Amino acid sequence: MKSGYKLPGLPGIALLAITLLSGCGNQVSNVEHGNQHQILHAGNSAEPEDLDPHITTGTPESHIQWALFEGLTRKNPKTLAPIPGVAESWTVSDDKKIYTFKL
Repeated sequence: MKSGYKLPGLPGIALLAITLLSGCGNQVSNVEHGNQHQILHAGNSAEPEDLDPHITTGTPESHIQWALFEGLTRKNPKTLAPIPGVAESWTVSDDKKIYTFKL
């Protein structure tokens, strides 16, 4: 019984090898691309239901909101002490009941 399939010759094998190996070149990772072009790539794991901070309750929404909105203060990444965020500075009353923020 004769098959209609013919094994490729040397030119066919060379073309197949070039095609397969062409995708293995200098691929740039998202981190390298982001560093080069100042782009932050962040995975969110799921699509947000909404972005309105007054009605959202899920984790995917909170990830986006934390990235978009800065609070009056934020944490120092090394000491975790409060440092200015949106607020330029703040004072605390002697009884520690009133915080006054300078924006």
